[in-house]
Amino acid sequence: MHSIVTAALLLGFAFATPTSPDPITALHGLELEHTRLESTLRELELRRAIPSKIKSTQQRITESETRIREHLERNGGEALRQSYRASELFRREFGYVSGRALPDRSRNPIAGANALQTITQTDYPRDHVVIARDGRIFADTFNQDPSFKLKLTVLRPGMQEFEPYPSLEEQARFNHIHALKIDSQDRLLILDSGNSTKTSNVHPKIYVYDLKTGARLPELDYAFPPEVGGKGSLFNDLTVDEGRKHVYLTDTSARAGKPALVVYDFAHKRSRRVLEKHASVVAGPHWTFFDSNGGKPWKLVLGIYAVRVAVDGIVYDSLRDRVYYAPNNGGRVFAIPAADLANWELASDAIAARVFKVAETPMTDGMTVDGQGRLYLTDPEHSAVVRLDPETGELKTLIREPGRIQLISSLSFGADGKLYFATFPIQELLMKSEAQILRLKRKFPVLALTVGQ
Repeated sequence: MHSIVTAALLLGFAFATPTSPDPITALHGLELEHTRLESTLRELELRRAIPSKIKSTQQRITESETRIREHLERNGGEALRQSYRASELFRREFGYVSGRALPDRSRNPIAGANALQTITQTDYPRDHVVIARDGRIFADTFNQDPSFKLKLTVLRPGMQEFEPYPSLEEQARFNHIHALKIDSQDRLLILDSGNSTKTSNVHPKIYVYDLKTGARLPELDYAFPPEVGGKGSLFNDLTVDEGRKHVYLTDTSARAGKPALVVYDFAHKRSRRVLEKHASVVAGPHWTFFDSNGGKPWKLVLGIYAVRVAVDGIVYDSLRDRVYYAPNNGGRVFAIPAADLANWELASDAIAARVFKVAETPMTDGMTVDGQGRLYLTDPEHSAVVRLDPETGELKTLIREPGRIQLISSLSFGADGKLYFATFPIQELLMKSEAQILRLKRKFPVLALTVGQ
């Protein structure tokens, strides 16, 4: 969900107040039409509709773009052009859309409130959480600015306070941490999405630390080249396929508008982009309605632009040898055989032919899988965590607690079988500085859910 933060920061300076409301209103109407057509095209592509329907919709999109250009030429004005540049960037990732909500697919929760345990509470929110075999909890902070000093922390068993990991001095190495994973060799993989908001782009990187010693393993670090993680990219999540020595990542691409999956072969130190702008990775047409926000649509930039996020969560299932992934508000989970994703002889088009839809789901951010191959998904709109059987499509709500659960960026099983996560109200904290968040004097929990059968 850091993609929301980055895009909002990018556009905070770009949106200008229009000199006249009438051309702006007309422009937004044209953009609304354009976005609806793009959504229709994605639906047709996913259904593999007949080529003539796809071609007709593509033509209508071209005509819509022409009408927008003509409107800009007729009305002119730098304010209108700045508004369009801002809204075009938002439309790529978030969209000015119809306001259609995803269906509420939550059910009566299986677990009661007593199944949800508060591990600790912090003055500053944690984001992604992973659990080591010795019980240590690693978590990054909700980091909106690379200048934040504390970015990666650890909570040791029996303690209530997080401390810097591996040290306070080491924090300066990181820009924006977007994902954490621990492999079977007790190594912590850290996805640093870099900082593509600067003129001189800081490319995404993977850092690796040995949890037994706390030492960084520089020989395993990897900086993604510009053609894979260039300016405008926003690497959001990762999952590890240890058997093939591969890492699979999502690029939400909030700035460039080119969402994709990224494949990293850490045995040969090579990476590539696949499925760029494929129908399974682009943002869905739905707005976000948080229970914890009073059921109101979540919007940014003067309350105009609805939040929409492209491909976000991703997880490798060793049982079925698949990779699952989902656009944040697309309402669907997709999958692809890991053997195809890791096949460097397959072109991206050939990989696209292997993608299949698994099930209709809620809006989801973080995801994980258990030993039975069942998927666990966040449902932040309904303050819930759900479980999906990928074979039957059956969706069960494990817990729904609007008073305690808000946004969840990641889910992680501990050695005790519990599902761990951090949660915080992103709609209240977005665009606030570290000092402003601390002045709220709020407590942000790290929770553990007893899943049961």
